[in-house]
Amino acid sequence: MAQISDLPEETLLHIFRFLLTSDLYNTVKLVCQKWNRICDDSVLYSRVIIDGKIERFSAVEILKKYPDQLRHIIFEERSDLNLLLGYVTRCVNLQSLKLISCYGQVRNIINLNNEVNVKLIWKVLLKCPSLSSLEIRQTAFKNGLRNFCPANANLHKLRIKSDNNMEIVEPKLEQMFGLKDLRLQGIKLYDDRALIRVCSNNQHSLTVLKLDVWKFDESCQDELMKCIGRCTKLTKLSLENFSASGITDEGFAHLSNLKRLKTLVVTNAKKVSARAIMRLFYEPHVQNFEKLNLGRCPELHQLVLKFVADQCPNLKKLYLDQFALTCRCIGVYDIQYIGENCPLIEHLELNSMDPVVGEAIPTVLKNYPNLKSFRYFVRPLKDYFSEYDPIIRRSKQELPNFYITCSLKHGIIGYKK
Repeated sequence: MAQISDLPEETLLHIFRFLLTSDLYNTVKLVCQKWNRICDDSVLYSRVIIDGKIERFSAVEILKKYPDQLRHIIFEERSDLNLLLGYVTRCVNLQSLKLISCYGQVRNIINLNNEVNVKLIWKVLLKCPSLSSLEIRQTAFKNGLRNFCPANANLHKLRIKSDNNMEIVEPKLEQMFGLKDLRLQGIKLYDDRALIRVCSNNQHSLTVLKLDVWKFDESCQDELMKCIGRCTKLTKLSLENFSASGITDEGFAHLSNLKRLKTLVVTNAKKVSARAIMRLFYEPHVQNFEKLNLGRCPELHQLVLKFVADQCPNLKKLYLDQFALTCRCIGVYDIQYIGENCPLIEHLELNSMDPVVGEAIPTVLKNYPNLKSFRYFVRPLKDYFSEYDPIIRRSKQELPNFYITCSLKHGIIGYKK
């Protein structure tokens, strides 16, 4: 009987390309000498994920052995990033680098500081001229990112996400040019006006902009919107929480200049009126919108919602949030009206719904022909399970083609079988 070990080396090499780096080093290499030899092929190491399952000496061996072949590196849940980044500087052909939930070194009695050394990041950017994408998520830096200015002309994608409001101190974002994708989430800027300068400098190249900046100065948000309005190549725009709380009708009006926009997320825009929202949706290019989220907007009442549904027939993802007092009048018939006028919707998310509305949602969702997933959250939270029990039962009865789950954090979630 033929076994997998009898396959040609070319076939095994092709199979191994679909395995994780940790599986190659911790399991596959130990099977036999033949597999060990195949696992040393440089073809397997153009994209590597060096996570916490890989021993330190193995991670160092990969970075030292294949510096010219490495194109994409992901460090995930590592506690020795300061050591490993020193070897990354040798990867001259590196194109993308991701740091996810990493620490600089193991914290003990001798080393009380476990943050990542930010100077190593800048050294990587200088030594790797081909690096075009840098992503940093839930990775701690000592005293924040100081003198933040990636000195790399080829850097087109920059994403920074933090859960602890990491501060970017003395930013020099005005020295960054050619950015196509900029996403800053859960951070705090020492100089809020730096965002205005970076949008102004990259207005001819930006295609994706996502901002969720902690305690962003409301007095300069309209000026930021004016700069965003000049970024005519934008296809995705997301301004959330503090980044949108100070936007007025004057600033919101600049969105009408973004003719290529397909994704619009503006949450907590408490100063934007219903007239400004409707004025935007008079523009013909809103018919191209595929994702829309105007959550926690006090003026998003029934009339505005129906007008939006009439103007956006190509919507695929829609998020509604009745957290604001004035928009709690959204009822069952409004949700049904959306389904009739936006038949392409694949994902629907409804937050802070009234219990009466929540009980009728499963019946209404049957009118969405292309729906693949949904999530809805019913008030009040304190009686979560007592309110949700009948809704869960009804959801399973009315929507037998969906997997229905429920949690206190995410609400009721459904995925098509």
